[in-house]
Amino acid sequence: MCAFYRDDSQQLCVDGLSLADITTTYGSPLYVYSGSGITEAFTQFQAAVAPVSGKVHFAMKANSALGVLALIGRLGGGMDIVSSGELARARANSPEDTISIPPPSRPISARTPSAEFAFMAKCTLPDTGATAA
Repeated sequence: MCAFYRDDSQQLCVDGLSLADITTTYGSPLYVYSGSGITEAFTQFQAAVAPVSGKVHFAMKANSALGVLALIGRLGGGMDIVSSGELARARANSPEDTISIPPPSRPISARTPSAEFAFMAKCTLPDTGATAA
């Protein structure tokens, strides 16, 4: 079932709440996310990759809303980061051993900014498997 739906009076709703009521309370424009929808999609994907010991990481570049990040962290998701701002938000919502820096288009060497950032972040560099500490 989709988290967004029309009720019996054709009001657009999300997670049991009328979007008209939400916009009356908070104004418009605004972003509205479905916690149950995110949870359902995340847990289904997490279950799908579990047989191969897969780990689910969320690309923070896709959405840095603190509520979304907190929910994904509570569900056990890791965070892929590319900036120091994302690092701060990731640390607030996910254990450090679940924070990673996605590989760049070229190999990481010990002198690249990515490697230095990984050292600062104490993150895993996925293309080497090594953890900077």
